[in-house]
Amino acid sequence: MLGLAGCAACSGAVAKRTLVSEAVYGGHVTEIGAWLDSSRQTASFTTFVTYWLSCDEAAASVAAQIDGRESRRILWFPGLFDYGPTPRSLNGYTLRRDADACLRRLEPVVRKYRARTYGVHLADEPEAVAWNDHAPSEPPNVNQYNADLTIAARLVHDVWGRDLDVSINVGSVPADLAIPGGLNRIALEAYGVDWLENLRKLEALTPLPLLLMPPAFVKGDPQTQDAIVAQRIRDEFAYAKTDPRVVGLYWFLWCCDDETTGTRDFHAAGGGSLPLTEAAVRALRTTP
Repeated sequence: MLGLAGCAACSGAVAKRTLVSEAVYGGHVTEIGAWLDSSRQTASFTTFVTYWLSCDEAAASVAAQIDGRESRRILWFPGLFDYGPTPRSLNGYTLRRDADACLRRLEPVVRKYRARTYGVHLADEPEAVAWNDHAPSEPPNVNQYNADLTIAARLVHDVWGRDLDVSINVGSVPADLAIPGGLNRIALEAYGVDWLENLRKLEALTPLPLLLMPPAFVKGDPQTQDAIVAQRIRDEFAYAKTDPRVVGLYWFLWCCDDETTGTRDFHAAGGGSLPLTEAAVRALRTTP
């Protein structure tokens, strides 16, 4: 799964190659957070949290989930895209017709915590979702949602503020990938052995600042993969400190283990079955 176990022999290689460069790290990796995490358990080793903002709930209900005692910055994730049946397939993204109204309804919530706001995240893996969202007679188009993502970014800037950094994350960098307009930041899922190759491809596609998303999970046997995943986190962080394009880490995932649904073999950093991986994410720091 996702190439996690494919490079045990080369674990640590990136860190060794970049050891000298780390000496001049100037602190450009300014933020560290976990995907859709706002738990107090991660407060000592993350600098930002993520809140999902539903477009189907009242603003007061959405606001109730936000911990006002917190000082960590906030990455907002408004549910502007529905996932489900489309005119092309059974599963895909659709920009909600009420996206503008949703943002306006939630604007007071965001305004209240404006000083803590890190940015706004629009969608996960749009290129991967688009790959499967096509009619049987049509070829895949990884850029299928780009126009809607650009519209969503414009709406966020118009309603919540033009100074906010709007992002998506990509799970891969196919040859024909194009970056949607209107974005201010891109995150890259860096789970497999090809993470650095994909990062180089993404850097060639866009001048935007980047978030690196190391894996903090195992799908399979936690005992055989824990050390590999932990080393990948350390390698990616060591590399990030040598690359000024990488401004933060947005690792996946803190919560939770899942041994009851699907293949019953999903384990995350905060689930208790990956002690080395948990130690690796707890060791992440933005300071030189």
